[in-house]
Amino acid sequence: MNRALRELADDGYLERRRKAGTRVRPAPSRSARFEIPLTRAEVEGRGARYGYALFSRAERAAPAWLSARLGLAEGASVLHLACLHTADGAPFQHEERWIALDALPAARRVDFAAATPNEWLVATVPYSDVEIGFTAVAADAALTSALRCGEGDPLFEVERATWFGGRAVTFVRLTYHRGYRMTTRYQTPSRSDRAARAYAATIGSRATWRPSRTRCRPPDQTSAIMPSLPANTKVSSAVSGLAPARSG
Repeated sequence: MNRALRELADDGYLERRRKAGTRVRPAPSRSARFEIPLTRAEVEGRGARYGYALFSRAERAAPAWLSARLGLAEGASVLHLACLHTADGAPFQHEERWIALDALPAARRVDFAAATPNEWLVATVPYSDVEIGFTAVAADAALTSALRCGEGDPLFEVERATWFGGRAVTFVRLTYHRGYRMTTRYQTPSRSDRAARAYAATIGSRATWRPSRTRCRPPDQTSAIMPSLPANTKVSSAVSGLAPARSG
């Protein structure tokens, strides 16, 4: 019985408070699994051949806007990388990334012409906080050349910053080819099936519960739990206090 109540509480159907008892939530809270994607896995998951090329690499002082965004000290050293990910030889994603060298001095020794920064970071360093923003941008001259699109074309762009233990790890700007579409699908976790039936019985619902699983696209090997957003919420989020996952 205690396990069933704990699962109901974990899945948002019950609210349990010490010395205050347990009550049924009138509107169960929802959560979704957010995943930092490995670009290689996303391309190959679409049935395409993955490719990668490093455009530029430079160590420099962090620009003022980056220091403000990540909380870096003035003049902190960062490694700036620009690269392209391809699918069947066609541009898929342009990546512009900054790695904080105070937190990751080992990045100086990595051959990013052979190893993608995305995969190296996922394999090397965890994160405790992540901030993600989604936007549409007009292709400038650099993106037009890299993604083989028209100047001014609308493109989907993701900005992601990660920290670990209060220290900045990386900031990346990912711009996708014209026509790219990101799809995220939410289904109730399968472990909730029994709990949901119990919840339905508790409130007298006659609705049929269908077993399901949680799945998010694009795929990744790392994840963090973040609350779902109500309709019409601005698509920008911050997640903190998470168990260590991998930066990328």
